[in-house]
Amino acid sequence: IIMAANRKSYTFAMGKINANKLANFPIVDVYVLVACPQNTLIDSKEFYAPVVTPLEVEIALGVRKWSPQYSTDFTTLLVDSAERFKEFEQKRMNNKDADSPHFSLATGKFVSVESVTPAHAAVEPVKEDSTEESTESQALSKIGPKHISIRYSSPAGDLLKEQTYRGLEAELGNKQPATAIKGKGGIASGLHDIDDVESSRNLR
Repeated sequence: IIMAANRKSYTFAMGKINANKLANFPIVDVYVLVACPQNTLIDSKEFYAPVVTPLEVEIALGVRKWSPQYSTDFTTLLVDSAERFKEFEQKRMNNKDADSPHFSLATGKFVSVESVTPAHAAVEPVKEDSTEESTESQALSKIGPKHISIRYSSPAGDLLKEQTYRGLEAELGNKQPATAIKGKGGIASGLHDIDDVESSRNLR
């Protein structure tokens, strides 16, 4: 449903959610919590982005209308949404303004909507003697006479490339291990060089 609405989605698998965990992804406008019916409704006032249920997403995207019937059971929702999604997709195909820029609450700016293609639909057959590179989500790449690998590309990976900070990068093999040196000893209010402490002990 999210993909049909030309919105990018990212899947996060985590335990109990909290504001600190979700704050690591400032680009996300809204979170959809898929959990058991008893743990779906939470108070998201302390979160930096709204945390909603799958039913609320369908209402927001126009798949269904708001009604007194409210369900937190994701399995039941999938069965009921199958027919509604077909009607929603047909209406969206006829809507010329569906791809118009929208206002992002996260950035405070208007953002353009890029067409999102399912990963499995982006695979194209590649000839053995072909050396052309593909920019699709998945592409076959010849790495040897009898070996073919699949190069993956995803919205999450593209987003990571645009970030100025990507986390700590381990430079294994690029730097020689540092030589251990003597530090300081004592208590926090008065640290002394290890050599001075050892020499004072010897004098005693």
